[in-house]
Amino acid sequence: MIKVGFIGLGELGKPMAVNLAKNGFDLILHDLRREPVDELIAIGAKAAHSPRELAAASEVIEVAVVDDAQVEAVAAGSRSRNYSIAAHCAEPSRRQLDKEQADSECD
Repeated sequence: MIKVGFIGLGELGKPMAVNLAKNGFDLILHDLRREPVDELIAIGAKAAHSPRELAAASEVIEVAVVDDAQVEAVAAGSRSRNYSIAAHCAEPSRRQLDKEQADSECD
């Protein structure tokens, strides 16, 4: 099964991640809040300590965050270089999709 990294377990992201976990995907999670991560660990997901760690363990990355600033923090590592998924997403075998990208491609 595909290793899916999921960043952002809020109102939009958590139900999507739950669906993936319940359907047998190898799910790796990261969220700033521990509670939703723990809920998904209980149904078989794994936790990553940072977006970068998540990216290293994932084949596909879903980013479901609130705004551009959060996308930037995850993608480019505005918190620190060790926080970024950018280096891992640059590899040809990796793919990244965020909600805003999906919205613009579907318009």
